[in-house]
Amino acid sequence: MAGDDDAVLRYRNFTVIQSAVRRLPLVTAVNIDGAQARMFKRRGEWRLDPDHQAGNNLCRRNPLDRSHMMRRRGAGWGPDAH
Repeated sequence: MAGDDDAVLRYRNFTVIQSAVRRLPLVTAVNIDGAQARMFKRRGEWRLDPDHQAGNNLCRRNPLDRSHMMRRRGAGWGPDAH
């Protein structure tokens, strides 16, 4: 269950409930439209936001999987997908 300080991040193709305390996603939901799916190139550079994300130290020397909260390509659809 989300706490008072947790953030609900709403986008057109996906939604995330992010734990403020743990700095990890609690829930992610992706809207997929295969008929509009597009291949697109990654732009820019990924940077950690230490105030809101856990980072690599969480996954170092433990059995946790360092992975993504959702498949990026799944949310890449629609006329302005990027």
